[in-house]
Amino acid sequence: ISASFSDPDGDALSHAAATSNAAVATVALSGTDLSVTGVGSGAAAVTVTASDPGGLSASQSFAVEVAAPAPTIVTVTPNTAMLTAIDQTVRLSADVHDQLGRPIAGAAVVWSSGDTNVASVDTSGLVTALANGNATVTARAGDVSDSASIVVSQTAAMVEVTPSTHTLATGDTVRLVATATDANGHVVADAAFGWTSSDTAVASVDSLGLVRGLAEGTATITAAGDGSAAGVEGMAEITVLPPPPPPPPPDLTGTYFLESLVGTSTSGTLLTRPTVSGTLELTQEAPTGDAATGSYEVDITTPALTIADEGTFTVRTDGSWRQTGQVSGEGMYATSGDTLTLAITEPETAVSTTVWVMGTAPVPGTWRGLVVAPEVRCSDYDPEQYRHPAGLEDAVAAELGDRFYEAYTGVYYDHPRDVQVDHIVAKREAHDSGGCAWAPSLRRAFARDLENLALASPRLDLGLKAGNDAAEWMPDFNRCWFAGTIVAVRLKYALTVDEAERDALEAVLANCDSTEMILTAESWTIEAITLGDESGWQAVSPHEADLDGLGVASHMAAFCTPTSASVDFAFVAGGARLTGSIEDYESGRLRYTSRVNIEWSTPPPRTLDLITAHQDPRWETWTARLGRTPRDAFIDGLIQDRQRVFVTWRLDESDATVAYEGGTGARETIRDILQRCTGGDGDVATLLSGLARDPTAIRARP
Repeated sequence: ISASFSDPDGDALSHAAATSNAAVATVALSGTDLSVTGVGSGAAAVTVTASDPGGLSASQSFAVEVAAPAPTIVTVTPNTAMLTAIDQTVRLSADVHDQLGRPIAGAAVVWSSGDTNVASVDTSGLVTALANGNATVTARAGDVSDSASIVVSQTAAMVEVTPSTHTLATGDTVRLVATATDANGHVVADAAFGWTSSDTAVASVDSLGLVRGLAEGTATITAAGDGSAAGVEGMAEITVLPPPPPPPPPDLTGTYFLESLVGTSTSGTLLTRPTVSGTLELTQEAPTGDAATGSYEVDITTPALTIADEGTFTVRTDGSWRQTGQVSGEGMYATSGDTLTLAITEPETAVSTTVWVMGTAPVPGTWRGLVVAPEVRCSDYDPEQYRHPAGLEDAVAAELGDRFYEAYTGVYYDHPRDVQVDHIVAKREAHDSGGCAWAPSLRRAFARDLENLALASPRLDLGLKAGNDAAEWMPDFNRCWFAGTIVAVRLKYALTVDEAERDALEAVLANCDSTEMILTAESWTIEAITLGDESGWQAVSPHEADLDGLGVASHMAAFCTPTSASVDFAFVAGGARLTGSIEDYESGRLRYTSRVNIEWSTPPPRTLDLITAHQDPRWETWTARLGRTPRDAFIDGLIQDRQRVFVTWRLDESDATVAYEGGTGARETIRDILQRCTGGDGDVATLLSGLARDPTAIRARP
């Protein structure tokens, strides 16, 4: 401060300094050096006084402002960290410095994570791994911050194979599942594995862990980790048992009487049915393994000719039949209780199916317990004597669970006014089959018997069914139930059956597995399709919407076996069918078919703009199925990049168009399905080329 004061006389000066607020700043003098020290934030005035020896003085003042320490620099350490297990932690620290670069002890720091799905951080800077990925963890003090880069990348610490031990028979398979876990026991989701067998002669394993027993022995199946699971492996012990011996065929020894016959004789003569009679004597020897031999004698009488034959036969557990005699041939046999069915398929000149019943010969002139006789009207038919009370629609619906269901078509109706009561055995037909001799009370009982009543659309009687019998009218749907009910009702009331109706009923019943009524579904859901389930389905492009409010769910799925593959659309609708024509029934069951249009967002390599949809009562769902040639063309189009296919389903109410996604996702999914079921490798076209045929069974499920 020496330059701040002067004395005209040149006298030496003395100095003093004072502060107005010692809590803000203090002062100290050392000679002419003035030191001001900030003590607390705020303002103060510092006054310096100079005095000469004579007592004269002069003063100067200046203002001092002290600022608080402010965070100016934050440093996070470590600035990078790699976490290799979920729930693994790392401690971060943050050093805070003020404007002068001095550390600020106890500075407030706020921690945050840029991706809380990957890593979390608590108030003390402890970081915890939550999922694979990258996250930036930031420490903020005031207006300044610093961050650390956190990488979470699980590394497998162990591999577990389940089941760890398994016993299977030669030829059987088991699916092994390998699971990699990190050091904290969390599953490493993207782990890949290579599968090997210690003894490929005993058990083989494919690239997806499917083990097949090949021969008796023990093999160790190893799943070696790859990628994030590299360096670790898990094992399972597989014991393969020898295949069990095949069961012997049933003993067919006995005397059988002919119930029905379909076929042609060796001379090509058509063998009519069931106006035939016959006996079959079988004597079977003790079986050897899955086969047994024996001798037969058969006599069959038809209106066209008489057949007498004897010879030997061989039967096997798999249902095969071979006979050597005047009529030699081979085919299949089946037993059910006392009934034996023989279907001879080779040679073609002697194709036949015979149904034999062990025990008492059928009464001549009867069929399935019914007397076969021409219709006779022994008295006038008076419909008033067969009148039934009004309101029976509700009683019939009650038998069907309070549903107004037309079994003839499989259609549900909303109100009793939409249907009418129909007599399955028509009242006029019953009258001419024995009812003409009934008392009026029995006629009234017959007219209201619920066993003989069904619900039908009012238009059914308009020249379609009326008073006709089964030889003149059959429903398109539920034929087995319809034919079985006619036989049951006629037996109940001791009604006769004429030859034409008998033949028509037998043509249906001979191919029926059951005579129960088939109820179509009123509402539907689609079961989830998962990769590798036992049905073999995998969804390629699921569609969850309800098709513009029409109540329809739809999906496209692929199915594959080692020799066949199909791409199917399966969808279902409450009470609605696709419109289309009715094909001839197969095995007593009808199919409904429809041709539907498809369009492509990207033109496919091969033109395909129509597919065919089927509904079979056994499936109870619509399935649009592609044959081999359109299947390959469809897949070629579907797997084009950024592809979408638009299918227009024609429903009774209106049309509904669904967009199914194709492209690379569909290509990889279909390739995976084909590799899984064939065990082959290559692109989709290569894998498809090795498949010989399409499966015969549709596996869509409601």
